Amino acid sequence: MGNTNASLAFVSFVEGSTARAEGAVPVGGVSAIEILATWGRDDDEPLRVQEALAGPGRLGGAGQGRRCAAISAVGSHERERRLVERLGSLGWDVAVRPEAGLVMEIHHPETCGSDRQYAMRAALEDGWRLRSEAVADGAGERLQVLVVDAGTALTVDAGVLRSGAAANGGAEFVFLGGAIAMGPGSLAEAITARGARLAPFEVDPDVPALGRSTVEALRAGASVGFRGAVRELCRGVSMEAFGGTRGVLVYLTGGARAFARAAVDETFPQGFRDSPHLVHAGLALAIRSAGSSSL
Repeated sequence: MGNTNASLAFVSFVEGSTARAEGAVPVGGVSAIEILATWGRDDDEPLRVQEALAGPGRLGGAGQGRRCAAISAVGSHERERRLVERLGSLGWDVAVRPEAGLVMEIHHPETCGSDRQYAMRAALEDGWRLRSEAVADGAGERLQVLVVDAGTALTVDAGVLRSGAAANGGAEFVFLGGAIAMGPGSLAEAITARGARLAPFEVDPDVPALGRSTVEALRAGASVGFRGAVRELCRGVSMEAFGGTRGVLVYLTGGARAFARAAVDETFPQGFRDSPHLVHAGLALAIRSAGSSSL
């Protein structure tokens, strides 16, 4: 549940799977991520969830055991409460913001948004899988990951994987922090809210910087200006966390990632992984690691 939109996804796990569902990151045995429904903050949230789960075959076999749902919410507490109640009434065990399984090397980790943590968990686990495929024992240089999440807000977060650092000799997934800024839609809303004579406008990722009218100039500011923010934050966070952009494994996610794609591509010649369902994957991995799911 984000600040603007929410979505419901069904995640399938297959042990040892390297299947790549379209648009999904194949992490930790995730073989498929199916988006069942997406809705806005003004929609009837509990009804949309009930309708999505009522469709034929929607449980994907989950009805054979415990039916476990997990919620990541950065929106209002009231929306979260209604959703938990509806899922409970439908017979689902509900986990709200389960531990992401990260070592949080930041100040006041209790204030860090759950969506940032789940996206980083999925990215680090996927990076670990990729490196293990390339090097048999997973050894080598420290894995450095950057997650760019473009939506209502823009977050650019850094994380590392430390092999053998955990108490049991396993890997530690470490969240190093990052930056939070406005997304393109939020930029558009903010400037029209403060400008008494500025009419609301739609943002477009493909506008030129040179606007030939007031509306075009506003669109340029929101879109091109946003790309500039993405570029500088990617460079700055990478430099301060990793010493540069070279060798960084980059993941791009979020509903407004089309606005960020060009800037991310410019900043990282090694490329990036377009991962629209990164938060869903991380949430599913978190609940499975916590032993809360029978998936």
